[in-house]
Amino acid sequence: MKLSFLSALLPAVAAALLIGGAATATPAPAASGNSGADGSNLVVGPRGQLVPGPGKTSDKDKKHYLNCEQVWADGGGPIYPGQPGYSVLLDPQGTGVACAH
Repeated sequence: MKLSFLSALLPAVAAALLIGGAATATPAPAASGNSGADGSNLVVGPRGQLVPGPGKTSDKDKKHYLNCEQVWADGGGPIYPGQPGYSVLLDPQGTGVACAH
């Protein structure tokens, strides 16, 4: 008797967990200006961690680095997605942190 009750209940519980997990896995859209909902400049990074969001930059604020040595020589690092100078080429592991010492 217990086995049939559990076997009938298990699919419903699994479906509820999958639906609930899918709803929470999708991040909410950021507020205008790409800042967090609380007004901070933090956004959810590629692995679910909070990282500084993109700021408003002009052409003079844009930086391009070929490697991390150039970042460190410029006194920079680590660089997060959305910050001037960030590039996926400087973040080969895809952690959302480029040129961390």
